[in-house]
Amino acid sequence: MRILFFLSYYTPYIGGAENAFIRLAEGLARRNHEITVVTSRLPGTASNEVFNGVYVKRISVPKWGDRYFLPLFSLWYMLRYLPRFDCVHTASHCLTVTVYWMAKLYGCPIIFTSHEIIGNRWDNLCTNKGVSWLYQRIEKCIARLNYDHCVAVSQATLRDLVKIGIDESKASVIYWGVDEVFAKGSHMGDMLLRQQLQIPSDSFLYVYFGRPGVTKGVDLLVEAAREINQRIPNSHLMLILGKEPHNLYLAICQRIKELNLRATVHLVPSASSRVELVEMLREANCIVVPSVTEGFGFTTAEACALDIPVVATRTGAIPEVISGRHLLVKPGHIHALVEGVLRAARGDYDYTSPKQFHWQMTLTAYEQLYERVSHSISGRPLVLRESLKRISRLS
Repeated sequence: MRILFFLSYYTPYIGGAENAFIRLAEGLARRNHEITVVTSRLPGTASNEVFNGVYVKRISVPKWGDRYFLPLFSLWYMLRYLPRFDCVHTASHCLTVTVYWMAKLYGCPIIFTSHEIIGNRWDNLCTNKGVSWLYQRIEKCIARLNYDHCVAVSQATLRDLVKIGIDESKASVIYWGVDEVFAKGSHMGDMLLRQQLQIPSDSFLYVYFGRPGVTKGVDLLVEAAREINQRIPNSHLMLILGKEPHNLYLAICQRIKELNLRATVHLVPSASSRVELVEMLREANCIVVPSVTEGFGFTTAEACALDIPVVATRTGAIPEVISGRHLLVKPGHIHALVEGVLRAARGDYDYTSPKQFHWQMTLTAYEQLYERVSHSISGRPLVLRESLKRISRLS
């Protein structure tokens, strides 16, 4: 099949959702599908290249607001080439409306993957109620478009989609896989990072890894670190933190300084590879996931695959994906995080059988979905679609 992915970002951009789509695209290419990715062009990247069997078309856009400009700047490419594809797959709220109407124009089946529906939880994330109301309306309008199929990344996300009124008969759950590098069992790392940060080998080290996004709760974890440090004097928090959104990253840095925690809260740049990330995580005594909301929970699933104890919030999909040694705490509460980490330091965990998230199962589920929707086109009549295809080939 010829499948077009329309994504805000692609490699070398670092992010959980971006990595998931890289694995999906490359996995489908290895199964002999013709895969094209249209995305924004990042500094230092080629405008056209074949990367691990995937043709990547990068569109030059203004650096500020790049993902918002991408639908406009890629319009000519879609007009010219969209009819050549059997299916188009997108996930970005910024791109969806444009891609949706282009797909309907050409009669091309469109699949939308919903990573998360925040809904009325925006009220807790936005200080401006007007902004919260606007975000909720935009989110609802985009999710309720008449896609050929809507994929939720968890049962929690599917429930949220149903609440806002999507057609449940056109929706299903396909879990993302966990990269195999995380599924090799746990052992303490070589302690090189501890040595660099001057963290004693017998100190209790708890770790967060990911972005400083508004839903990620990193600010709450930093606040909790002050009390944790008082109650466990030899404890250290390591934040393996991305620098985007940059304003939130700077806010975290400033708060660490204000709380005088720079000796026990360590900011570490994002790992350059998944292998490097695993080696860093293996130095941890436990991993903390302080999310306020979570559509799937990549960090939770990955930490559990490593068999490292996890303290996570009971929100969204986290209870679905968490397993092994873990503790679930109330989301959005500093004291709950403190108590969870204190229990972790005592070795007082809950335990459930390990859960597996295999990429081969994800790939097969998407393959079957593409085949199904490509045989039930809900857009323009096939006669027009074939005519547009012929025009596209001539241009």
